[in-house]
Amino acid sequence: MSKRVDINKIIDTFSNSFEFTRLSDYREPFIKDTIGQFYMMMRDSGYGDITEWDQKLIFDLLLALTDQAFSDEDSQSVDVLMHFVIIVRAFLDFLISDGKLPISETDLDKVFDEYAAELGRMNEPNQEQLYEDPNLPQWREYIAQDISNYTNEWADAYIESAAWNKRSQGVTESILKTALGAMTDYIYNVYRKTPKTWTKKAINGTLTTYFVSNVGFDETDYQYIVPALSGLLTYVSRQGWLNEQRADKFKKYLAASESKMIELSKDSQNFSDSKLITLKMLEEGIELEDKAAVQAYIDVLNKQGGIDYLRELAKDTSEVKDPEETDIRDDKEIAEFSDPDPEQNYLKAPHVRKIDYQTWNRRVAIKNHTLGVQYGTKLLLERKRYDVPTQANSEDIILSVVQFVDVLYAQHLEKISEWSLNAWRELNNWLKQNQTEEQHDRTIKLLVSLMNLLAHEEVLSADKANGIIAVLQDKVIPLDKKHRNNH
Repeated sequence: MSKRVDINKIIDTFSNSFEFTRLSDYREPFIKDTIGQFYMMMRDSGYGDITEWDQKLIFDLLLALTDQAFSDEDSQSVDVLMHFVIIVRAFLDFLISDGKLPISETDLDKVFDEYAAELGRMNEPNQEQLYEDPNLPQWREYIAQDISNYTNEWADAYIESAAWNKRSQGVTESILKTALGAMTDYIYNVYRKTPKTWTKKAINGTLTTYFVSNVGFDETDYQYIVPALSGLLTYVSRQGWLNEQRADKFKKYLAASESKMIELSKDSQNFSDSKLITLKMLEEGIELEDKAAVQAYIDVLNKQGGIDYLRELAKDTSEVKDPEETDIRDDKEIAEFSDPDPEQNYLKAPHVRKIDYQTWNRRVAIKNHTLGVQYGTKLLLERKRYDVPTQANSEDIILSVVQFVDVLYAQHLEKISEWSLNAWRELNNWLKQNQTEEQHDRTIKLLVSLMNLLAHEEVLSADKANGIIAVLQDKVIPLDKKHRNNH
């Protein structure tokens, strides 16, 4: 007669165990329900006494559930099964460590190795190419999940520790977790290496390919990736979770790959299609969770020529002279001027939230404002070349340029390189109503100087700059030859 088991009491004990913490991606009620279902299956099969469970029984039950999942018409059945297996494995590990299951951890490993092999054979037609390298061990869901679980615990512990306060400047929680998650996933998926067996080849390959082509880091984030991961490895090794000598080797491999990764990340032609589109949407202020806005953007992009158009646009943009690389910083006069709004009050000013598929974005507003300061400063330093009004003092030149830059983004969501004739026409009408004729003339002369500068810097095309100048001067904008021939 089977021994009576209080499964609820065992589950409660399990919920306070180390093995339970490996399941942090799941809600506690879901975990407990899953374990309850697993036990009921065992009991209904005549094995209510846990001490009677052996390797063959566990394997047979898992295989029966897998056969059922693969024959089910519901495409999500296999995914549900995988979550079930992950939770059950953690529970069985707990039973062994708690002395309730009379088999060894090695025996249990063999059960799940055999089960994974069988699962691979059943699922072979659907295997992703990523997992099919015959020279590598078979990819296993529960190993991938286990890696994710304990490395997440590493990151959380590091962030909550005193060591986090001593991290390298610029390292954020988001950068650390994004880099760690991408690193562990890709190295296991492609190289079948766990964080305790990483190699130089795997680390270098991940940083200089996948991190550049696929991971959604901002252009400024790349300089913080290696410091973030190195800080984590130092902390983890000091806790005894990773061999210290191995951690030191990993840090050396990371450092050796850093410069190449950063250099490659500067060229958007190294980005995958999905990353290029995602970064462009974020730059436009589109919330990726807003499916309607994303679809609207994709529709517009397809009409413009799709990903080929986007790559050409990115290529053209990369060839534009970066204002930070100009020699204006060497001019002594630059030291006298700075951002006229260091408190960032422009971010608090009224602004539209959304126009078509574009949404106002704080990061874009800041970047656009910074460019306004740079171009305003350059206009000041080259005021004679661009015929800036002599009445305008130094502070007014920078302030005026920055204010126009800020208001056009706030009211039209247009960055400097995207200024439209309609936006300037509307702004010019407002200026006429709120300035004296003398003030308006000076303002227009300053703006004409700005447009000429931006055309010379190739921020605006010559046609666009001349079109805006015509709008500001209330001139009729002539149609180009192509339009004349079509009318």
